[in-house]
Amino acid sequence: MKKLLTLTAILFVFGISAHAASGDIAGKYYSTDIITTLNGYEIDSINIGGQTLIKAEDMKYFSFGVLWDNDARALSVYETAHPENGAPPTVKKSNYPSGMVLGDYYETDIVTTLDGHEITAYNTGGITYIWAEKMRDFGYEVIWSETDRTLKITSPTRAGFKYDVFLSKGENPSSDPTSGQYYDASKGLFSIKWQDGKITAKGDAWLFGSTLSFDGIKYSIDMGFYQNAGLFYSSTLQDRIKPFVYYSRGEQLADPDSLRDMLNEQVTVTINGSKAVADNVWGGGGSGHVDYYFELTDLPRISRQQLNEIEFTFGDTSGMEEYEIETPDYHKNPVTEIVNSIKSSDEDYLYHSYGMGNNYTALFMNECTSWGNYKETLYIANTETGDVTDELLRLARSVTGYHYDVLHAYQGDMSVDDGGKVYFTCSTAYKKGYFAYDMNTHKFEVLADDTFYLPEIPDTGRKYYVIYREGYRDNRIELAVFDADSALTMNGQILGADGYRNDIKYYLDGDKWVEFERGYERVSNNAAEVIDGNIDVNYTE
Repeated sequence: MKKLLTLTAILFVFGISAHAASGDIAGKYYSTDIITTLNGYEIDSINIGGQTLIKAEDMKYFSFGVLWDNDARALSVYETAHPENGAPPTVKKSNYPSGMVLGDYYETDIVTTLDGHEITAYNTGGITYIWAEKMRDFGYEVIWSETDRTLKITSPTRAGFKYDVFLSKGENPSSDPTSGQYYDASKGLFSIKWQDGKITAKGDAWLFGSTLSFDGIKYSIDMGFYQNAGLFYSSTLQDRIKPFVYYSRGEQLADPDSLRDMLNEQVTVTINGSKAVADNVWGGGGSGHVDYYFELTDLPRISRQQLNEIEFTFGDTSGMEEYEIETPDYHKNPVTEIVNSIKSSDEDYLYHSYGMGNNYTALFMNECTSWGNYKETLYIANTETGDVTDELLRLARSVTGYHYDVLHAYQGDMSVDDGGKVYFTCSTAYKKGYFAYDMNTHKFEVLADDTFYLPEIPDTGRKYYVIYREGYRDNRIELAVFDADSALTMNGQILGADGYRNDIKYYLDGDKWVEFERGYERVSNNAAEVIDGNIDVNYTE
């Protein structure tokens, strides 16, 4: 009876009520002394009924996408490869002791999903919190430490619970379609053993492509038969698989439960020594290929780092000759090799584009400098020696108006001619420049530039002008026209020049400059960035 009452209490706390309406108070939420981290960074959390809930809207800063659909009343949260929205916000520490009531949470008609799976969530007055411990059911690593009072949550990809492992790649029984050597090469059975990256096989393993996949929740193995790799020459094996297919091409062929026992008499899958149940097989295909997918259950959750052995067999291959299957090398492309030599990890690298010449490759990459913050870099690689330099974009940033971390290098405008001259284009939000650099003479040139989205400079008779973003005054865009005896110097955020005089200041209001100040001692004490100007800017620390 006590267990029944406990379960009933939990269901009540988490709002399972047939009569509650959206907007009704469902209960209280409380302060907590538990430190909850998501992908290594602390996230805002509360306590409801002894369970920890985290702020869904903030998850966009922790390598997640967060999408609100007002029409469907749905909040979709999904794991992403890169934290693209800036650094996580600082968690505001409560002055209240753990367990103090902070407010009410409400019944809601909003459906919240995590990676496509509906998850328990609550509304605390316009803010959605999701049940942190429940994330474990969807492939997330959730580790509780009573000693440290910490709850550490890691997404499946970062925890190593999302991966694919190559098992086999089909080959054609004959390389010459006119030789008359085409035949049904299949024996109707096979075995594949993957051990620490080395693959040995027997029987028909060479006639199909195959991959083990794990999404953090379920394991599966696919088998693909391709026209130029045995599709029409492995009918014996396919004929033995087809009776176990319960669903194919939009049609249910059988009840999977009725096939399961017979399927597991033929199929054996073990991962790290743990035997799986082949739950079902479903089929598919397209132009020139036929596919089968084996869904597996009853396996422990194994990370990619822990994985050391996979066995996949169909039928009895004892006594058959063993052979090796070579894992394809997907990194033969020289550009891919350069990318892999530069990037420090998959998580802190977004994308690249490139232009190639005879001896040099220009490679534009967007990389993470710190969690959620990215910097775009243009590398030049010597394809013969492998030497790499990032000098070009640093030279571009030395030009007035381009001293800015977020520059975009256009792939279509990036090229390397046979003489080793690199042409590239970069832009900020307000300025676009066309540059050239000679790898042999090390000469850097500004070929042309355009300033856009900004009105013309007022004609005041002053010699110089500079357009900048003011760190004060809500980061608005301002213009200074002035006379000076030297180039501008930007020391931190202080922007000025020797002999600075006769200045007039303007701010941008829509499509016009509005004057607001005269006679100040320098351009700015807090310039966030220089956008454009007709005077050089020297950057110092």
